[in-house]
Amino acid sequence: APPPAVQEKENPAKRAGDEAFAAKDYAVAVSFYTKLLEECIQKKDPQAIRDAYERLLDALVLGKMPDLAEKYLERYRADFPNASALALAMWKGDILTQKGEFENAKKLYERILPDLGTQDPRRLRTLFSYGTVLEKIRDYAAAAKIYDTIRQQAGSSPIGKTAFEQMILCIASNNRPEKALELLMENPPDSSSQSAAYNLLTAYILLKRDGVETTSGAWMSVMNSLKDERDPLTYLVASSYGDAFLEAKEYSLALESYRAAFRAASEKKELFDTLNRMISVISSVGDKNKAAALAVSQLELFKNSLLTPEVKLRTARLLQESGNSKGALELY
Repeated sequence: APPPAVQEKENPAKRAGDEAFAAKDYAVAVSFYTKLLEECIQKKDPQAIRDAYERLLDALVLGKMPDLAEKYLERYRADFPNASALALAMWKGDILTQKGEFENAKKLYERILPDLGTQDPRRLRTLFSYGTVLEKIRDYAAAAKIYDTIRQQAGSSPIGKTAFEQMILCIASNNRPEKALELLMENPPDSSSQSAAYNLLTAYILLKRDGVETTSGAWMSVMNSLKDERDPLTYLVASSYGDAFLEAKEYSLALESYRAAFRAASEKKELFDTLNRMISVISSVGDKNKAAALAVSQLELFKNSLLTPEVKLRTARLLQESGNSKGALELY
């Protein structure tokens, strides 16, 4: 065998991709794995090509790039007709979910789950994906059951803890906040990160049970203790409070909640949706200058990649009304 130094030199793209993947920097991992795949194809090494495809597909799915993932999945399927049907289906399920094709994803998971034995390590991850899809189509009762199954099998592992949190959210969303609260009380947190999640879950349950007027004080104290980090649970709870405050015409509290959601968002789409809601709130308050400033920050943040013509026009009008005609002209 060649000495390790020679082996390392052979594939810097693979090593760099693996490092980025481990750091959850999926976009960077994708660029290195794409390079790796091209190199392996040139060398005509089937095993290495297959391995590069699989690394790339994992990074594309975890990085939430469904269109590109679909393209490479088709190529992989064509190049390796004997590839595991189950592995292909799992990637396909993630792609469908990310594209918002929830009914198709649901059918696919219902087809493959019976083939995954209880000892198969992929079973829990697939069950979790199935639970997510049921939640997206608002079948909260069925989703809660799936999450409960995962929690019982996975215990205190990360997937077990996340499944417990999702189960609580589903039960509360399914008009059973009392039941959710009871389950939460029966399972006290065993670490500081869990107590933060516990406080967020409690805030969500109380919002569903008592309404925003009653729970706003408790929510403000939870919000003040939030760390500025990307976190799906914080994003969900803060967005729910923002929506509830907006409906109650509590504009400044709605804005504070959306700001917390913005800081916790982990995807561009979530950032974009939240900024859009913030602009709506400010427009309804009638403070045109503030609305314009936020609109400008949205443009800088997104370099136009997610902005629709409607949003650009709406933003241009806000800028014009606040006297920023130069900014408005750039948009028109």
